[in-house]
Amino acid sequence: MSKYNPNIDLVRALAIIGVVFLHISDGYLLRQDYFGGGFSWYILFALRVLAGSSVPLFIMTSGYLTIGKNYSSHKILLRILTRLFIPFVFLFILMVWMTGMVTSELHNTVFQTPLPALSDVLRQIFTAPGGLHFLVALIGLNLLLPVWSIIFSYSKEMKDYSVAKYIILVGFIVSFSASLNLSFNPDSAGVVLNEWRWLLWVGYFLLGYYLKIKSELISTKKAIVIFLLGFIASLVASYSTRYLMLFNQENILFSQLANISLDYGVPWLVAMSVGLWQLLVRTDFAFLKQKGWQLIVNIAASLGLGIYILHNAVFLYLDVFRRLGLDNMIFWHRPSLALIGITLLTITISALITFILGLFPGLRMLIGNDRKWSFLSKSEREN
Repeated sequence: MSKYNPNIDLVRALAIIGVVFLHISDGYLLRQDYFGGGFSWYILFALRVLAGSSVPLFIMTSGYLTIGKNYSSHKILLRILTRLFIPFVFLFILMVWMTGMVTSELHNTVFQTPLPALSDVLRQIFTAPGGLHFLVALIGLNLLLPVWSIIFSYSKEMKDYSVAKYIILVGFIVSFSASLNLSFNPDSAGVVLNEWRWLLWVGYFLLGYYLKIKSELISTKKAIVIFLLGFIASLVASYSTRYLMLFNQENILFSQLANISLDYGVPWLVAMSVGLWQLLVRTDFAFLKQKGWQLIVNIAASLGLGIYILHNAVFLYLDVFRRLGLDNMIFWHRPSLALIGITLLTITISALITFILGLFPGLRMLIGNDRKWSFLSKSEREN
């Protein structure tokens, strides 16, 4: 049994906060009429750039926790079914339902849900926004756990990790190539590489485990340098392309450049994500030595997948049905306060619903939890 590392729980907790902020802020930080002229826009956009590393942090952490464990084929399939596939189906149903409800509310029409064509359903599964592609990625990566284990077992026996490093590098190259292709060629939306985008996460997934077994590869000082270089480059790329896009919204090229500037496969975001992940994992945080803080970050990490699944629906409900969104700004008063406030409110409600669902055996698998809540159980923390 590997020793419990509270830093991993901290990474997962920070990542889910970043994901929610990323998804809520994206539609507003690009608008010229919302934040474009104020100092708060630059601060919040810098946070949005930093939040772009959230999903890579999740993928790297998943590789860190899962690769190398002696899973039987039966256990792998059961794990995928109960902790990934069922949540995936639940999220898909939730997305379809919320889309229909929002459409009904905005257009003041009777809610009708025609049976979609099979091709449309399959396309939504692999390409629709709202988190589905992330779960598809995890399902694909976990299905190939035996392959990853063989690669690292062979590398360990040969005392040479060249094969593993080669595959990690190829994974990032494929991801970057796909980013260029999908950004500059809109007609590529239907190609196999886009539909099976879980392939693009191989580099992050394997690197998470590689940095676990070769922890000395990147020191804390190197991690700081890599993170700062990636973060500064991400800021420059994102600010410049989005500035050009705000004032040249009819120019397709600027829009495509803006889309690619923070894609998960671009080198600057890879550097920022890898540096931040290694920094968070290696740093000896004094507060994490206290049981109380360990409990807090463990609870936050345990609720993470449920928050991820529910946050979009919760935000849509608050924004469209309760009129608490950024456009309405009821009792928020300031745009910057509104963005922070609605993010925290969305996280809080999603976490509460996740916790309640986890109390019932028949419902807890909807949020990827296949057992009773057991915070700080050393035998289960890294499962």
